[in-house]
Amino acid sequence: MPHAHRDVMVRTGLRRYPALLAAMACALALFATPGTARAADAAQGVKQHGGLDATQGAGRADRPAPIRIRDNRGTIAFASVPRRVVVLDWDLLEQVLELGITPVGAPELAGYREWVVQPPLPAMKDNAGGTSDKDNADTVTDVGTRAEPNLERIAGLHPDVILTASPQKDLLDALARIAPVVHLPNFAATDRSGEVAIAHFTTLAALFGRQELARQKLEDMHRRFAELKAQLAAALGPSARVLPLRFANTTSVFAYCENSTARYVLDQLGLTDALPQQPRAWGITRMPFKDLHALADAWVLYVLPFPEEAKMRASVLWQSMPFVRQGRIRSVRPVWNYGGAMSMRYLADAFAESLLRVEAAQ
Repeated sequence: MPHAHRDVMVRTGLRRYPALLAAMACALALFATPGTARAADAAQGVKQHGGLDATQGAGRADRPAPIRIRDNRGTIAFASVPRRVVVLDWDLLEQVLELGITPVGAPELAGYREWVVQPPLPAMKDNAGGTSDKDNADTVTDVGTRAEPNLERIAGLHPDVILTASPQKDLLDALARIAPVVHLPNFAATDRSGEVAIAHFTTLAALFGRQELARQKLEDMHRRFAELKAQLAAALGPSARVLPLRFANTTSVFAYCENSTARYVLDQLGLTDALPQQPRAWGITRMPFKDLHALADAWVLYVLPFPEEAKMRASVLWQSMPFVRQGRIRSVRPVWNYGGAMSMRYLADAFAESLLRVEAAQ
């Protein structure tokens, strides 16, 4: 997959005149917004963006108020709901798909299908303009990698908004020359990743006019947490000790830290983290698999995919672990733990599915 060059100069014709649209939006706001609101916007440095229909209905008294959201850098205003969306990180891609929005572009689509899985991604459009599913009109163009997206390909999609996260922090200025940028990073050591994911979900719902859908999904998620918590308490007893992890290779694992989405899910399910770790970037820490030898009374769950699973299970190291000998280890179907709000629901379902399957096997 070709890498983007950070010094790509986007031609004016592809930039969709964001500066002109922003100026027009600001000018219209002078007539449509009361003086106190204009003063507040000026004091906060509100960024005004035209959106898809910024020039429609100019001068009409019933013109809707701008959409205002806050991203990591401040308040942004859009004159209308963005229609053509490019998403540059998987957690944000998941969020917009959950809101019923198919982006025109996103990165590493094959990897998303293998690692994230839910929600499913619509058909993928190849670089030649073809699609892997000709019966599906909603197609997504692969725009390269998350760390180095292809700027020319993004510009060619004529987006109304580009959604970015921490891997794109050094590209914000270059991307802003193509279209308005909304920056929603997560998974720093200082982030409570579960809470940040929910906040991002509500922010994107406001941007795309899907607030009611988001509210319903969040209510359903917390209702599901409560159901699973009751089931797990009945099957395993209160506050069962659980260690979810991912294998890095056959000798080391990634354990989840206190600030991870996995830990958020354990807390919601009434489970106890069997090996608490201090907050770290991405909410993970690497350790040798042999260091887990003392976990005699914990349930250990390892999240798939793990290409060396068969080799690991046949190893002497695996067979020596007390939780293996006691039948307290199970795989967890692929689910993404660096994702958005709804990934936590899928993670809870997958954890509970494995733990209840373990109980049934005893």
